[in-house]
Amino acid sequence: MLINRQIGIVEFGYRFLKIAFLSLFVATLSGCVTISATPENIQVFRSKELLSVKDLSLAVVPLENFSTTPNAGVIVAKLVSTELYVQGVTNQPPEDTIRRYLKTNSVEKDRVMKPYNSTRLGKRLQVDMILTGTVTEYSYQHGLRADPIVSLVLSLLRTKDGVVMWKASHSMRGSIIGSRETLASTSKSLVQQLVSRLLLKKSTPKDAS
Repeated sequence: MLINRQIGIVEFGYRFLKIAFLSLFVATLSGCVTISATPENIQVFRSKELLSVKDLSLAVVPLENFSTTPNAGVIVAKLVSTELYVQGVTNQPPEDTIRRYLKTNSVEKDRVMKPYNSTRLGKRLQVDMILTGTVTEYSYQHGLRADPIVSLVLSLLRTKDGVVMWKASHSMRGSIIGSRETLASTSKSLVQQLVSRLLLKKSTPKDAS
């Protein structure tokens, strides 16, 4: 019993230190970034150095997939790239060129975020920014009903130094009842919302910290 109590105290201390560290980190960044959480459950970090994304060249790299659905990272990357193009970000290298470089140079998706890799990839593709991220959920959640649920984290990296200029996370649950939403339609709606937030030229009242 004493051992269990000591373990509990250690775990509590670890959680407290972790929360304190994250709070300090956010406070440190508050002078140069905007961090927000909207009613739509979109959490956003945006550097004040980031101006109009439409004026930049950008490569969308397949996302790292933590979901149980194979190739979800590739599927979402295609949705993001298409939505960016539709909303005016047309200066993007071909998908085949990106995937060929990653394969030829043995760069795993989880290592694209490393400054060294993002800088090399940026030079090779001749782009200002790289957009990547993770898929944490991409499936139908089964219970009384099978509702589609998608959770994403997107990160925009500046290729000259690997600095994260924008980052956002969002989760969305659809419903197969009434509107008959599918996994594809739910993920598309989620991507549209995230891309719209990315393309904001400056902070809005919703983005006020």
